[in-house]
Amino acid sequence: MLPFRIELRLDPGGRQDSRVGLPSGVDSSEPADGKSRPVGGSGGLMKKLYDYVCIGELLFVKVAFVFLVLLVFVAAFTRYIGYPINWSVDMAQCLFAWCTFLAADIAMRNNKLMRVDFFVNKLPEHHRSKVELANLIIILAFLLALIGYGCWLSYTTRFRTFQGIPGFSYTWVTLSVPIGGLFMSITTALNIRAIFNKNRAVNPA
Repeated sequence: MLPFRIELRLDPGGRQDSRVGLPSGVDSSEPADGKSRPVGGSGGLMKKLYDYVCIGELLFVKVAFVFLVLLVFVAAFTRYIGYPINWSVDMAQCLFAWCTFLAADIAMRNNKLMRVDFFVNKLPEHHRSKVELANLIIILAFLLALIGYGCWLSYTTRFRTFQGIPGFSYTWVTLSVPIGGLFMSITTALNIRAIFNKNRAVNPA
């Protein structure tokens, strides 16, 4: 699925308006007069940069996963005919680790992570928002701890190398833990901010 959508609309004058929209959850508001204006301030720049990072993350996971599947298939075939690829298992582990953590961030950003919400959905909206906020705070605390542990793990494995790939440090695998945790922390923080903004809109001061 593409990370953007294209909308075709007709205004009262009969002119066709083609728009490219960002993923759900991204504010795509525009001025009331319909004229495009440059986005000012560092906030707009950071938001645009984050959108590009999300697109690059999705592209990397797609390419890495396809290469992972092909590598495992080719390695199994060559092993069957008696010519095994020595580095295939190590490279597959590296790609699998990166795909796991980055795909988890993509799933979290699109609300696709598995969760049990049977009882939570029966609560009133106000209490449901509180439960979701508490869950996100716990998740954020865990992710911050994961980043710290991942950095320590990456440092301690810097001299460890793969058996099938001499000179290839195991740190390239363990780096997926802090980097994936960082991306998921950003996503979680944005979800927390979205809940606060929603509550502020429902209950203005």
